[in-house]
Amino acid sequence: MKKFFWFPLWKVEKAEAWLSEMEREGWRLVKVGAFHRFHFKKSVSKEKSYFFTWSMIKGRGMWDTENYLKGKCNADAIPSSGWCSLLYMEEVFRMTHMEEPEKLYFYRALYLRHLLWQRILMYMLVPVFTALCLLMEIICYGFPYEELHRWLGIGLLSVPCLVLAGWNVYGLQVVKRRYHELLGKISLHGNDLKC
Repeated sequence: MKKFFWFPLWKVEKAEAWLSEMEREGWRLVKVGAFHRFHFKKSVSKEKSYFFTWSMIKGRGMWDTENYLKGKCNADAIPSSGWCSLLYMEEVFRMTHMEEPEKLYFYRALYLRHLLWQRILMYMLVPVFTALCLLMEIICYGFPYEELHRWLGIGLLSVPCLVLAGWNVYGLQVVKRRYHELLGKISLHGNDLKC
């Protein structure tokens, strides 16, 4: 069975809870496809936890988190496929128990902050580049009254980018709140998650 479950980065815990619920209902996750398509097969109902990580420009905390999951929590990685996994590379781990979950969530929140900043900057490139090009044309040739329709069309392309950037700024605030909440709960001593 294939199911599509879309979630923004800052609601990853909701997706993990959904996968755990599917496991309790007897549907085992066997593969993660592109665009959040999850492939399940019928199996025996079990109590399992799921944990998402991302591989794009991984920081030390995310590497340590993955090694910790594989070593101490006996987690196995679910295979992912599709062209999207080449760019995005999210990994899903399945395990029977999770030790020190606050530290794992802390490192993931730290990494998600960086990933959201990258997305915000990427989405802001189009509007900033458009504005710079228009400014250069105004400086060099004066205001382009004859080509105003072209500039309005290009400017309209910037609107979805600005909306997506704003939406990711909201997500960044959610992740920051979660990060500070977790920071108050844990004590970090050097490299705690090393196996």
